[in-house]
Amino acid sequence: MKVLQIGNGGGLNPLSTNSSFLVMPDEATDDMILVDCGYNVMQKLIELENDSKIRIATIKTVFITHDDDDHIGSLQTLIYWNYFKNGVVMDVIVHDSIANRLEAVNNLLVDGVVTPTNIVEIITHKGNGAVITKYSLFYIVKGYHGAREAYGVCISNSNSTVFISGDTKANRTIEERVSKVVGDNKALYYHDYSYWDDESKNVHACKTDFKREYSEEFRNKLIKYHTNDPIKIEWVTV
Repeated sequence: MKVLQIGNGGGLNPLSTNSSFLVMPDEATDDMILVDCGYNVMQKLIELENDSKIRIATIKTVFITHDDDDHIGSLQTLIYWNYFKNGVVMDVIVHDSIANRLEAVNNLLVDGVVTPTNIVEIITHKGNGAVITKYSLFYIVKGYHGAREAYGVCISNSNSTVFISGDTKANRTIEERVSKVVGDNKALYYHDYSYWDDESKNVHACKTDFKREYSEEFRNKLIKYHTNDPIKIEWVTV
């Protein structure tokens, strides 16, 4: 399994590519999963394709953690791009509450008439638990982005797992669930984080709740993201 972090920016940093990840569960098939597709992620995907680092047509599945613009802002563009340019009908995995915002993607105006199409397959989930697709096993991990629910994901193949938390406060149940899913697998752990250490106002994880909610062993495994720090865009093998 390989991971490419393509952005590390938050919603209040529109000049930086939003936090997003490409996951390649099986190099033999070259099919990829995108986790979150914010308002400037599509531009980064096109740049990477022009540099021959990826092929957008191989992105067959998108997992959306929640419906803020910096996580879904260019999702419709990616869906249309793959359908019209590459002939790819994508799977989009979302929580039930987000699905109704995406249903309209499947309706196109043709000569002024709304025509139902099959541009995207929307796969919904209701909370913690497994979602099995033809590409990989997804285990959904519920968190809280302030008072709102948001969803992280463990993506696994037979011997490795990638955990991406989505925007969330630190919560000890996340450590419990992720540890059970990972088991003996090799793993990479990416967790939302903000340097603004005021947990009463900050809807992201920060120093105070990190230390209170997670064991030292788990904290040491976590790669902090959504921090606006510069990143090196390169594939990491799990």
